[in-house]
Amino acid sequence: MSELKRQMEDFHKIKSFGQVDEKVAEADFFLKKFCTTQNLYEARFYFSAFATASRSITFTMQYVMKEVKGFGDWYIKWQGKLKSSELAKKFLDIRNHIQKRGVNPIDGGSFANAHYAYHSRSLKVDNIAVYCKKYLTIIIECVWQCYVDFGRYVDPHMYYTKENYENMGLSVEDAEKELWGDRGWTVTPFLSEEHRWAIMRASTPGCQIKNLFLKYLGKYIPEPKSVELPESCDEKVKHFLKEKGYHYNDGFWLPANVEDVNSLIKDLRINRTSDFNSMA
Repeated sequence: MSELKRQMEDFHKIKSFGQVDEKVAEADFFLKKFCTTQNLYEARFYFSAFATASRSITFTMQYVMKEVKGFGDWYIKWQGKLKSSELAKKFLDIRNHIQKRGVNPIDGGSFANAHYAYHSRSLKVDNIAVYCKKYLTIIIECVWQCYVDFGRYVDPHMYYTKENYENMGLSVEDAEKELWGDRGWTVTPFLSEEHRWAIMRASTPGCQIKNLFLKYLGKYIPEPKSVELPESCDEKVKHFLKEKGYHYNDGFWLPANVEDVNSLIKDLRINRTSDFNSMA
């Protein structure tokens, strides 16, 4: 298998990396609920859900990344960090007790400074929410580093870039073919190649937990340079189209030799008129 084919297959094998994002968001959701509820029973339920969701993040990441070259060795190093963390080992023990024995360590709480703090006598912890946040931060940093080191495989916004495709010896038309099944899908009289790449990225989900990377780590993931797409009412675009002989008819800009949209479809036998979308 060629290196080019392998890189493309690796990306498509892990299109489901959004599952990792979802698990991170799920753990954050239950942690917020745990930290804000004033009901002890609810707190126990939310803590149990948090312990399970947070532990599943790395399991999910290993599953979706297992066939990507280099990930196995990369994760072994992270496993070493997790195994050396007393906090991570403690949460592994907590999860096992909750899931395998039905034992929840939250046994009380207190009200101070306008919020509840839940404690565990068995764990000898007065405010267990603090430990939860520290543990989730460790896990989220692992996910963040995966985005940094494997960005073009896990993030469509890093995959659909001019630089990535040029490194694979491919063009913007090849990317359109791969994404939509048709070359030239974004070709219009008013979009540059840079805009075409931006449109492809805008049609894919990208990373869904940038806000959580910022919240827990104060960090951003690598992203392509932001490109401002031309607005439909841009007078410069209108002027350009008029100079090229286009005329506005029934919501579309059409070539000078085409009277209306129906004749365009009939005479040229095309199915897409979006190349001449309304600019008004």
